[in-house]
Amino acid sequence: MRDILQAVAAGELSPEAAEAQLSGYATVDAGRFDAARQQRSGVPEAILATGKTPAEIVTLAETSPTTGQRR
Repeated sequence: MRDILQAVAAGELSPEAAEAQLSGYATVDAGRFDAARQQRSGVPEAILATGKTPAEIVTLAETSPTTGQRR
């Protein structure tokens, strides 16, 4: 947990991505990202882009624990 908090403080991880890692999912204005889906069901989470703006899709993608880290 400390590593996640330090990454947020350093600007390397978004708060949404940290939430996803800590709780298994994160809810943002654009929708909800279920980071624990693959562990529960064996099927990775996907973003349904229909009806979403490009910015909303980016926001959801940034909540993914694997893509939410800022480099």
